[in-house]
Amino acid sequence: MFAALAKDDEVDKEKLEADAKNPVYAHTVRVQVLNGSGSTGRAATVAESLRSAGFTVVGVGNAPEVTKKTTVGYPQDQAGPAEVLASRLPGSVARQDAEAAPGVVTLTVGKDFDAVR
Repeated sequence: MFAALAKDDEVDKEKLEADAKNPVYAHTVRVQVLNGSGSTGRAATVAESLRSAGFTVVGVGNAPEVTKKTTVGYPQDQAGPAEVLASRLPGSVARQDAEAAPGVVTLTVGKDFDAVR
């Protein structure tokens, strides 16, 4: 629901009811934070913000390259947790990643990253 609202998409009643039956809580979202911003220490700073927001940070590191856009990559079974995380990151894009680690959502912090809501 939050992801839909953030994108100004219509929220249908059936999806809302399904989400209410199987809620995803921040503490159940396992996040790997990668720094793609080019700014030293950015992943650690964002990881701390995510921990304060209740997310479970499983690691930090550097992205393979600098990127403009903040992205949330996830394996097939982590769409719900990825949506929850993306809903807290204004302007981020969530997309399935076939190479993502099982059970972990990967946040790549881009140059556009502002803050965790």
